[in-house]
Amino acid sequence: MGLLLLLIGVLAAGDGALALWRGRRSGRGSATAVVVETVAGAAAVAASGVGLARVRPLAWGVVALVSAAVAVALVVRLRRALRDHDRREASEGARLKRYLESPPR
Repeated sequence: MGLLLLLIGVLAAGDGALALWRGRRSGRGSATAVVVETVAGAAAVAASGVGLARVRPLAWGVVALVSAAVAVALVVRLRRALRDHDRREASEGARLKRYLESPPR
């Protein structure tokens, strides 16, 4: 159980840290769900080091909560990516329409 707690914590903390880094690098900022995912992952890693795995119900609860945080952060990132893609596509269509409707030079 301790290994599962450690692995899910490393997954969440690593995924969240990479998402935060990519968000800052692209200039989009960071979503709250990603920050929660990172903190939950770090807390799960710390809990596995302290010995939380000995209390089975609490350990399973932490695993479930961290897994839910990873899933929610993934959905938030996917929705944001789809929204950005749609916005870029609409902008591209508008630019093409303006170009085609402009008078010849």
